[in-house]
Amino acid sequence: MAQRRVSKFAALKKLRARWAIFLFAGLALIVISYWFLRQVSFAAADVWLVIAGLAYVWQSLFFFVDLTKNEPKNKKSLLPSFGIGTWLSLFRLLLLSLTAGFLFSPRPEGWLAWAPFGLYLVFNLTDLVDGYAARRWGQTTRLGEKLDLDLDSRGMLVGCLLAVQYGSAGWWYVSVGLARYLFVAGMWNRKRLGLAAIEKPNPLSRPLAGLQMGVGTALLAPVLHPPYTILISTLVMIPFMGNFFYDWLVVSGSKQGHPYTRKQSKPSLFSPSIKKGLPLLFRGLVVVLLAYRVLSGEITGTSLYIEIFLAAGLALGAGVRLLSLLLLIHVGLELRGQPPPGNELLLSLCGLAIVYLGPGLLSLWTPENSLIHRRLGEKAFNEN
Repeated sequence: MAQRRVSKFAALKKLRARWAIFLFAGLALIVISYWFLRQVSFAAADVWLVIAGLAYVWQSLFFFVDLTKNEPKNKKSLLPSFGIGTWLSLFRLLLLSLTAGFLFSPRPEGWLAWAPFGLYLVFNLTDLVDGYAARRWGQTTRLGEKLDLDLDSRGMLVGCLLAVQYGSAGWWYVSVGLARYLFVAGMWNRKRLGLAAIEKPNPLSRPLAGLQMGVGTALLAPVLHPPYTILISTLVMIPFMGNFFYDWLVVSGSKQGHPYTRKQSKPSLFSPSIKKGLPLLFRGLVVVLLAYRVLSGEITGTSLYIEIFLAAGLALGAGVRLLSLLLLIHVGLELRGQPPPGNELLLSLCGLAIVYLGPGLLSLWTPENSLIHRRLGEKAFNEN
């Protein structure tokens, strides 16, 4: 027993040393970034330094408190070092701090306007590989899982605040970033009062959160403008918040659990018959609308080739969800800050419906479905 305690103490000491290295390396990078922002005459560089620094230290302190959770799942043996997945998550923590630095300041001008978008994009893309790396090398820990979940929640909130700050989304869009925190607070309060607090898996949570991350990233792109971005962000927000409301009904005992956890291996918002046929109808409508635009000479230049590509891909059923998201971005770029007329509005509504419903019948290739319904590499490892 004594040897085990010494071993655990030694492991914790090594973890704290690694944490200290990470803390000071990140602070050094923040200072260097501040110096760079001053060199390019970013007016809010001082504000950026304060917010980014505080966000980084605050998150790092929470991570420090959780170091004792650096144990493999279902085991009680503290590991003396971080796995590659945890290091990737720590990289995300740093990226989120750099992104948060742009809060409460006007959008940067010129090429620097792409900085919040670029940082947030890398932050979300890294989320696809940190868990995969941990599973791939057998380094999954309770610490890594908690850090990943915390970063997802914080990242959602920071992205929503920036989108509202830049006018790309309405003030009500902040509710997306606050949803999980309100949900957790409600759970805590019910347990404190001795009320039912039933937690059951909801297979729709992952795809809806993934769509929110994608839309939230696009909202920070300086080439996409309201009112179109406000419309799309609101439409995407509605099912996301509705899903949280459903989860709350389950928590309070009003619902028994999500039916798709029992009946289907792949979740859907609709019955199987509707899910198969309705997307094909929307795909056909989008193809017809794009074909009309192409043949009528309504569009020219690069947009012409983009719409031909989108129409062909949707007709063949190749990467339908991904192409539908690209269609939404393409329409937003074409509008250039103008309200969407009837044609563009119908294209957007159909594209968004396809994203939610899936490809439907006559789909030749759907590589995006695996990322929507499970984490990267999860099936392969489970099967092994």
